[in-house]
Amino acid sequence: MWLQTQGVLGFLSLLQYFTSTYSLPADLESRIVNGTVVTWDNPRWQVSLRQKTRDGKETYHLCGGSLISPNQVLTASHCMYDYAYLKYRNPKKMIVSVGSLHISKQIDALNFTIREVYTAPGFDPDTFKDDVAVLVLNQSIPENYTRAMEIELNEDPQIPIGTKCTVTGWGVTENRTFSANLRIVEVPIVNHTICAQNYKGKWQIMDGMLCAGYLDLGERDACNGDSGGPLVCDNKVAGIVSFGEQCAKAKYPGVYTNVAKYVKWIRNPSTSPKGNDGGKNSASFAYSESSIFVIIPLLSFILKIAMN
Repeated sequence: MWLQTQGVLGFLSLLQYFTSTYSLPADLESRIVNGTVVTWDNPRWQVSLRQKTRDGKETYHLCGGSLISPNQVLTASHCMYDYAYLKYRNPKKMIVSVGSLHISKQIDALNFTIREVYTAPGFDPDTFKDDVAVLVLNQSIPENYTRAMEIELNEDPQIPIGTKCTVTGWGVTENRTFSANLRIVEVPIVNHTICAQNYKGKWQIMDGMLCAGYLDLGERDACNGDSGGPLVCDNKVAGIVSFGEQCAKAKYPGVYTNVAKYVKWIRNPSTSPKGNDGGKNSASFAYSESSIFVIIPLLSFILKIAMN
């Protein structure tokens, strides 16, 4: 079952490597399905959370995120969790790329190291409960840098059913090839009760979660490569891509972290408990550059992606 969720990043790196040449089985795909290519008129708040390769000379896209202040990024907690080793990832082996629509060509993009990481105190990597994290960059984005902009947080936890929102990401497309360019897709908000009923026996849809997608046909959705990215409603980030049952599967809309439920914590994440062993059962994860974590980066020995 867990192989079919878009939260499982332990397999994402392998998928990126092999799908540059080969097609994927349907139940392991990660994609923005039936989306369109993003232009600069669209979201400049989208960032790419990237993992360094073993030699540290290159990086590859791991997750999406949203710029919520000049030096803060909103993403999913599961993006910082290594499911292969049941440990949190080492932030020193990651960067945040801002200002590029291409998954690998970072022309005119700005890259930042991560100074601090805060995951929600109640985050559970098995159930995706409280799947929200705040990354603090090592420096602020310059005011005159026009290729990036902040996005406002949605504060209304009850978004009207049927509201059309958008999701962006670099996942595999409906053609089973990786999208080199950022793509966008429109999805409607789904009734929470109906979503929970449909997922019953598979996943628990909790109070802090939000569902969006097409119940009858599936049709459009976001998955693995899009994890941590924004669900935007009325020009505000209302959700964080968290998990789902396969991709664009009928009856099973995408599941997002409901940002409005966490606004107070997002704005003051430093109230989280500081430090832990980085293990699976830790209540929270807080990192700063003065902290020391010994964490093995996932499958970095096979990763070298060249997207043209």
